[in-house]
Amino acid sequence: MKKYTVTVPFSGHLTMTIEAESKDAAIDKALSSEFEHNIVGGEAVEIAEFQLMEKVNDGDICYFPAPWKVEVWEVEVEEET
Repeated sequence: MKKYTVTVPFSGHLTMTIEAESKDAAIDKALSSEFEHNIVGGEAVEIAEFQLMEKVNDGDICYFPAPWKVEVWEVEVEEET
């Protein structure tokens, strides 16, 4: 059986409680926060790029980072001798 690497774009959101002096300060703290992620099930999953954003789109401008569609390529598997 062949083996493939598949890159899948994903979107979602994080909800966190932030202590701050104002709403703007809370947004700034949230966008600069570090967090842990857990993905359950499947094989090894690596989040290759993750970026916290204040907005994903504004009118006809999209700020979503590439790739915007699934990418797949075959992985060469070394045969054991």
